[in-house]
Amino acid sequence: CFTEQGMQYKNPGVSYRGMYAYPPSGFTEWHTDGHHVEGWRIYFTEIDREGGSFFAFHHAGKTTRVMDRHGQANMFRVVQGTPLWHAVASETAQRISIGVAVSDALAKMVVMRLARLPGNRWWEVPGWMG
Repeated sequence: CFTEQGMQYKNPGVSYRGMYAYPPSGFTEWHTDGHHVEGWRIYFTEIDREGGSFFAFHHAGKTTRVMDRHGQANMFRVVQGTPLWHAVASETAQRISIGVAVSDALAKMVVMRLARLPGNRWWEVPGWMG
């Protein structure tokens, strides 16, 4: 059903956050998602060229760019009162991302399972993210 929180599934561990398409030169400006429900977000990303787009975040006075790769997922936590400034930009790539909010238990399960995959290309979730 649709609620103020967006499309919610029957499974309380997962809810849809959105699907976004970025053409070359497309972007989402810096924001915090501070008005959204607290919890983990995973954005699954597909691109037509590696190195042509990125997810960026700012923490502890440092800005980090995570360059997109085929089949990548970016994971972060929205915490009320502790904003995580982040942005997306596609400089030369066609970029599509699909976002979901997941429970703490599901986030932990995803990270644990992915860590065991051979050739794991997921970036490590920093400790300060929860």
